[in-house]
Amino acid sequence: MKSPSRLDPETNKRKELVDDNVSHAVFHNNKLYYIKRRYEEKIRCLDLDSGKDVVVRKLEDKEKKSHYAELFTYRDQLCYVLAGQQRQIRILGETGEDSLLLSLEKD
Repeated sequence: MKSPSRLDPETNKRKELVDDNVSHAVFHNNKLYYIKRRYEEKIRCLDLDSGKDVVVRKLEDKEKKSHYAELFTYRDQLCYVLAGQQRQIRILGETGEDSLLLSLEKD
């Protein structure tokens, strides 16, 4: 996916929000959340007011054989899909904490 962009009302030109290609970008609470796969897979957050771009979640050691498959909102909460060895849908909080919404593991 190309970098998300927005229209600058003063110049009437598109401005890229992130310097690189991203995957699964989602706007939520005036922030842009996206998956960055270069070097190490992580979920990043760009605050659209301040321009501050931070990592909100990296794969943990126990998740190294998994990857982020999707970002989406559900009932006004930001969620992500962890796929691969672990298969879960998790809710991601503002400060990077998360909680299990649904496990797709086979019993």
